Amino acid sequence: MKRNILLLCIFIMLGLMLFTNIDQILWLMDSNSDWTRGLFPLLINNIIWLSLIPLFLIWKTKKDLSRITFILMIATVIVQIATTIYARIVDDPQAAGLPFVIITIPVSIILLILSVKELKAK
Repeated sequence: MKRNILLLCIFIMLGLMLFTNIDQILWLMDSNSDWTRGLFPLLINNIIWLSLIPLFLIWKTKKDLSRITFILMIATVIVQIATTIYARIVDDPQAAGLPFVIITIPVSIILLILSVKELKAK
């Protein structure tokens, strides 16, 4: 059951990553803003998806996740979905990016650290 939920979370995170990156690039093209300034938030945004790599390796090697990492993974996906929906509702790009910086990036970095530890430990 955990493996199925892990795979579902990986697919959701991949979908959100593609959606947010495409959405950001389309916004940059529509706004005619400076691409160098516009790509920096895109790079910062992609920090939250780094945890996909060790999570996929854990799934691929059939290792078991600890309870804390499993709960944090589910919480991270929920936070990523919520902040993505919030970003679509809000018209101001700065207000839309604030939840990513304050909430999603720290939670995703903690998940990255825990998942790498899980990968190394077993």
